[in-house]
Amino acid sequence: MGHINLITDVKCTAPLLIKTQLPAISSQQTHQNIYIETKSTALLELRPTCENCNVSLPNDSDQAMICTYECTFCKTCVETILNNVCPNCGGGFTARPTRPKAQLDKHPSSQVIVHKPVDMVAFIRLQQANERIDPRKR
Repeated sequence: MGHINLITDVKCTAPLLIKTQLPAISSQQTHQNIYIETKSTALLELRPTCENCNVSLPNDSDQAMICTYECTFCKTCVETILNNVCPNCGGGFTARPTRPKAQLDKHPSSQVIVHKPVDMVAFIRLQQANERIDPRKR
């Protein structure tokens, strides 16, 4: 009998189309395509503060920067302390998008503060290994 690969922990806001083939049960049968379409409602958390200095970063802030895992830091920390190296994953940062005001009632910004100042002694080796490498090539 055929099998279906179950994909878990998928976080996307666009519909995801997963295509898999089931093997034929006998030589007389042909392969079948199974299409599964799912819609996820996962959104950016829009964390309220910089993880390092705890400065406020509301939804409309142009100072909020995030890495691919949504670690959130202010632009000042990213540029002057972190040198575009996330202390949690080693990736780079990009400007955090702003959620349209009309969507904030339905999907509000997070109120959970993640404040864990960077341990510079532990971070320095990760920073030195990555700061001169384009984040897309790390």
